[in-house]
Amino acid sequence: MSPTLSPSPEQQAVLDCAGGHLLVEAAAGSGKTTLLALAAARAVREGKRVRALTFSRSGKASLEATLARHDIGSVAVQTFDEVCVGEAARLLIDDARRVQRDWVVETVLPAVVSRVNEANAGSDAVQLPMDTASLIDLLDSFRLIRQGRLADLLEDADEEEVAATLGRPASVWQAWREYERLRRIHRVDNGFGFRLVEDACHDLMAGFDENALAAAPTLACDVLLIDEFHDTSALQLAWLAAWSGGVSRVLAVGDRDQVLYAWRGADAPSVFLLFRQAFAPVTVLPLTVSFRFGAGLAGLVAPLRSRGLPPLTGAGGPTRIDASRAPLPELAAALHDGAALICRDRASTVAVQLALIDARRPFYTLDGWPCWRGGEGTLIQALAQLAAPAWRAHGADSDPRKAGYERQRRERLAQRIASLPALALSADEGRELAALAAETGDWPQLLMLVDALPAPLDTRQAKAQAALKAALGQLAAAAPDAKLAPLLAAFARDTQLEATLAAFAPAGEAATSRVDAWRALVAHLGRHGETATSWLARCEALNLAHWRAQQSPERHLAVGSVFHAKGRQWPHVVVCQLSQGLFPLAGAPLADEKRRAYVAFTRAQQQLTLHAPAGVEPSPFFKLFTPTP
Repeated sequence: MSPTLSPSPEQQAVLDCAGGHLLVEAAAGSGKTTLLALAAARAVREGKRVRALTFSRSGKASLEATLARHDIGSVAVQTFDEVCVGEAARLLIDDARRVQRDWVVETVLPAVVSRVNEANAGSDAVQLPMDTASLIDLLDSFRLIRQGRLADLLEDADEEEVAATLGRPASVWQAWREYERLRRIHRVDNGFGFRLVEDACHDLMAGFDENALAAAPTLACDVLLIDEFHDTSALQLAWLAAWSGGVSRVLAVGDRDQVLYAWRGADAPSVFLLFRQAFAPVTVLPLTVSFRFGAGLAGLVAPLRSRGLPPLTGAGGPTRIDASRAPLPELAAALHDGAALICRDRASTVAVQLALIDARRPFYTLDGWPCWRGGEGTLIQALAQLAAPAWRAHGADSDPRKAGYERQRRERLAQRIASLPALALSADEGRELAALAAETGDWPQLLMLVDALPAPLDTRQAKAQAALKAALGQLAAAAPDAKLAPLLAAFARDTQLEATLAAFAPAGEAATSRVDAWRALVAHLGRHGETATSWLARCEALNLAHWRAQQSPERHLAVGSVFHAKGRQWPHVVVCQLSQGLFPLAGAPLADEKRRAYVAFTRAQQQLTLHAPAGVEPSPFFKLFTPTP
């Protein structure tokens, strides 16, 4: 990004373009936020009403900070979802109330999944899991259906067509239909409907198509600035076209090589073209000079960029590029504070996080969910708690604040046990078990209630439930100081846990990502000889270290996926696990993998390190670079 608000020649060319709408094809670090601030300042001086849209909270914060730093007022900066929520409240004649995602995850989705799983009992359809991470992933799949405007397409499709279109099991489509059914009938049963933030655009366009809006749609501005345009979906572009009447200029800025949210409906190749059609005439101009990194890195990422784009130029300081085959703990121990370790996806970060733990390097995760608190990590904690039922968080008996934390911890662990598909619990039954654990901490009583559950009518489900009950009983019978890894291995074997984990991998990750995370965590426990008691205490210490690192990120290491690294930058970036089959991921579209690599590599300012562990075949992305001395 430009060090000041003075325009670069390319930015000046955009500002000087007279009349009509503009689409700016911007490269990484080319000063997109600076350009929008300059355009806003000029429009405000001319007495025009200006509105700015972004597609993320981090993008909004960045633009707001730039405007404030240069005393540019009278510009409303909002995320796309925020605008749609406001318009839904103004224009939709219904009783729907805006609700938080947590409420939907805790209250609505368990009922949705329970109903779908019950309907599919005895069939070959995938039983959807009910742990928090999987339910959030389910909401992302719902977003893909909405934002890609896929509902009509899928209505008459068979299961194979649904799975191919969504990249998810056909059960997800059933869950979407059940979710929408609940949204329609919720008002009848409870006196009001509900609307998530991500539901708002879908509901607005439905009202627009049915001519059912309370007033004319409008953005109430003369100039509309759009940042992160590459994250636009087909639905959002249709909304923009419908709501932009009266807008004299739309300035959209995006980098089609940074679209990473195709699994949420983003479709840069299509929407860049459709924008030119919907807002014709449109002038297309480039921003090719990056102020984040130097010429060397700019040249080396050229093979990762889409065809037809102008060459990227690096005008930042020199960026050192090197490679490492060292073991991850050894590499991590040598890093300076403030560096970032970036992996292809969230599951790939598990090995990196465990290596940092081995190296005794405190870190924070970009998504706020370290591996010991993720889906598989929480399950391991829950199983450890059954083996050590008397364990409580330090100070929970004497400090009211810590007592509240302990209650939440117990509830979260019990919810994870209740979410195991083999138990075949309804949403209400799962909540009752979690509430019992939260209030009493009586884990043996919880197991007694689980053991008393009636067997499902379906023979396969009944067999799976019986195996799970027996495995939970074996854990409860173990000594608290017994080695935890062998207990977990036996549990996984007896319950066929890995098959359950493999049945529903997160969107955009390897099919075995959840299995790999489970195995990595269990192997870590085995190497360190952790017991149930010691691991629960270790997790408490890790939680505190993670929280402290979040409070002072410049003094600690960051770990995250490419998805969560987008829009950020660090002096030193390590791109990890550039091994054959991992990054690029085997079987994934190469164009998508190149975009991920492009985003990861261009987060670096002063130094980029490519890492592939010794003993494995480096990937083509690792071999792409010739390290500098």
